[in-house]
Amino acid sequence: MKRNNLQLPWLNAIRFCRLRLFYRGITSGQVAWFLGPEVRGSIGHQLKSYMGCSIDLNEDCAECPQERKRDCIYAQFFVNGGNSSKGIVLKLDPAFRGMKSDFVKGETLQLDVNLLGIHIQSAWHFLSALRQYPLRLGSHGLSFELAESGFVNEKGEFMPLQGVDTIPSMGLFPSVNSLANPCRIELTLQTPTEITLSHRKYIYDPEKLTFKLLVLRMLERSENIARDLCNWPDKGEGRKGPLAQALIDQAQEITLVDHHAHWRGVKFRNNQGRGMGGLVGTFIYDGNLAPYIELLESAVYLGLGKGATAGFGQVSFHINH
Repeated sequence: MKRNNLQLPWLNAIRFCRLRLFYRGITSGQVAWFLGPEVRGSIGHQLKSYMGCSIDLNEDCAECPQERKRDCIYAQFFVNGGNSSKGIVLKLDPAFRGMKSDFVKGETLQLDVNLLGIHIQSAWHFLSALRQYPLRLGSHGLSFELAESGFVNEKGEFMPLQGVDTIPSMGLFPSVNSLANPCRIELTLQTPTEITLSHRKYIYDPEKLTFKLLVLRMLERSENIARDLCNWPDKGEGRKGPLAQALIDQAQEITLVDHHAHWRGVKFRNNQGRGMGGLVGTFIYDGNLAPYIELLESAVYLGLGKGATAGFGQVSFHINH
C-alpha cells in the first residue's frame, strides 16, 4: 500500500470521449434555477425528435417495442432502468453552475459531454441530433443553436470536428505519477453533489463526508460504469476485492482537516419528484493520499453521487505537496 499508483483493474477498462459544445443564444432571457436538468431535458427532446418520435409524454418510451428501443439513440442514453449506470456525463462551464443564469442573444454557452464506454460509437448520431434541433432552456423556451462542436483530446486540447472522420476515445490518466507522503488534497465539489450515507439517506452535514465514505462512493461508481458500459468482467476484483478493501481500510487514516462547504438545495421548473441538492464547496484532506489519485481522477471524469447526467457532482482536486 506504499505504492504511489495502485492499479484498480476496472479503471483500466473505462473508456470515454469528451465532447465540447459551443451554443449561441438565439434569444435573450433568464433561467431561474440550476441549468443542468434543463440541458439534460432538452437534449432528451432533441434525441427523440432526431429519432422521429411522435409520442413524447415523458413516458420514457413506454409505448415503443423493445426491438425499436435497441436502435434508438434516446433510449441508449435515457432509458436504462433501475440503478443502471447512464452513458452520459454533463459538465457545465463555471459561468453556468449557479442557481440562476442570464442569457443575451448571441452569447456563448459552453458544455462538455462525456460519452462512456459502449456509447462512444453513438457520438456522431448524438452530435447530429444536437446540430439539427435547437437547445431550449427555461419556461419561456430560450433557444440556442450549436455554433461549434469538437472533442477534447488526452492533452486537454480542443479539437474542432471539421475534417475529422472519427471521434477518439481515451482512458483515465492520473494527473500525478509520483506523490510524496503525507500530503494534502483540496477537493472541490463544483456543483451540488448528493452522496449516499446509507440506503436512502444522504449527507447534509459536510463534517460527515469522511475520506473513507468518499472512497466507497468513488469505488462504487467507477466499478458500476466499468461493468455496465465498458464490458469489464467482474472476477471478484471489484470494490469488494482485496485491493479495494485495502484502500478502504487505509482511508480511515486520512483526516478531514477543514472544509468550506454547505448543502445547496436545487429548485426545478416543474417541481416534480423529490427535492434534490447536494454538498458544494471545498474539503481539505491530509494523509497518505498517493494511492487514491486514480480514484480521484476517475471522479473528475465520471462525476460523483447522483445526477451526473444532469450536471450534478462535478469534481476537481488540487494537491499541496
